[in-house]
Amino acid sequence: MPSGARMLDVNVTGMARVTAPALPWLWRSPSPAIVNLCSVAALNGLPQRALYSASKGAVLALTHAMATATTSPRASASTA
Repeated sequence: MPSGARMLDVNVTGMARVTAPALPWLWRSPSPAIVNLCSVAALNGLPQRALYSASKGAVLALTHAMATATTSPRASASTA
């Protein structure tokens, strides 16, 4: 697998594979929360690291999308 595809697979697809199966249990919780780590590159980008920055931006978007996947007003998501 080319390094760019591997980076996306690890940073984005891996995050989804780990988090998605937990969502049904999270939404039953009295205070569900998703906390994923990304990077300053998610918002600002890094010179000569466009693919890395894009993958971290995707992690940020994925985290917020998962938080809105429920109608629960208690759901929250954050990235650090």
